[in-house]
Amino acid sequence: MVVGIGEAYGALKVAFDIAKGIKDISDKVALNNAVIELQGKILEAQAATLSSADRERELEEKMTDLKRQLFVYEDWDEIAANYVIMDYGGNTYAYEFVVDPSEPSNAPHRACPNCFGQRKKSILQFTLRDPYQRDHYKCHACGDTFLFGASQNPPSVHTRAVLMTFIICMV
Repeated sequence: MVVGIGEAYGALKVAFDIAKGIKDISDKVALNNAVIELQGKILEAQAATLSSADRERELEEKMTDLKRQLFVYEDWDEIAANYVIMDYGGNTYAYEFVVDPSEPSNAPHRACPNCFGQRKKSILQFTLRDPYQRDHYKCHACGDTFLFGASQNPPSVHTRAVLMTFIICMV
């Protein structure tokens, strides 16, 4: 902005000097040339001023964007404070929402640890409970699947046959 104003000031100063000199010109051709030069300097000053205004507008837009990013960053810290990482056994972890009883609109849920690490909240969706008593969850944001819980007693041969039939029917 300072550069544009400095250029505008310089052009206007030259234009003022030309205007002062015009009053002493008696030759018509020299007068017309001086007027043309004066108009050129005035146009230079206007262009410098417009350039300065454009630069100021760009800086204001950048500042607005940075303020928005800061708000999102601060807002994430507030969101993340409502979660705690939980070990669900079998080397599976997820962020669990800490339910505030005073706010009934917040339902208990689990958040994807991969997305959470990238400052995104993605609620894991339950898909099924397998015969090993593990809960299967999927994150629709990143596509990862999670098996929560340590494997219980392995299923019998009959249960495995039922499970295979179930899996084949799903496909």
